[in-house]
Amino acid sequence: MLDERCDAFKAGQEDRQDEIDGAENEIAVLEGKAEAMEETIANQLEMIAGLREKISAVRAKVEELEELWHSTS
Repeated sequence: MLDERCDAFKAGQEDRQDEIDGAENEIAVLEGKAEAMEETIANQLEMIAGLREKISAVRAKVEELEELWHSTS
């Protein structure tokens, strides 16, 4: 009877350890996904900054052309 209780206790501990291992694996996967998403977001922010610079350059050119147009008309 004592052996049965010991076996049941060991089995319960093994089950809990399996749950802990599974949770730790899930954490590792989620951390990897979070890092990948952070990198993607950083890249997108760089792209946005580049687009804003281009927009500013185009606006400046439009203003220049408008001034030229008004000065010649």
